Amino acid sequence: MASSSIATDRRYKATDVAKWITQMYEDIYDLNDTEPELFRAPGIRHDIYFRSYDNRIFFTMWLQQTPDLYHRFQFNFLRASVGTDSFWVKDITHKFDGGEYRVSLSVSGEELNKYRELMLDKALFNGLIDLIDLHHKHPFEIDKILWESYRG
Repeated sequence: MASSSIATDRRYKATDVAKWITQMYEDIYDLNDTEPELFRAPGIRHDIYFRSYDNRIFFTMWLQQTPDLYHRFQFNFLRASVGTDSFWVKDITHKFDGGEYRVSLSVSGEELNKYRELMLDKALFNGLIDLIDLHHKHPFEIDKILWESYRG
């Protein structure tokens, strides 16, 4: 772990170093939220909602190309905050906001199962679940509804 090696090398307490690193991450997230233009790079603005189980982070970045639906990508910076650096694209929304084109992505750090995603779309279409369920229920609760509704 980086904090323990820094603590050993510099003779700081490991708990203090871990606390400082956590605060640095939080400051970067806050800065990205309040001043996303500071993170501008060549490309198109992407407002990305990262979710991995119960962990969620919103981050704005500029990308040269929008990843396609179900494509996977890595963002190593988030590993400490959400527990993974590997995500897949769950939803893409294109927006025009104040004359600026931007893309909103919803991405997941959970395991991708395309068959489950198709069943989920069918359940939404048939009214077995709604969007509120997707945001308030755990994946295992949604899976139980899908299993009971479509088990043949």
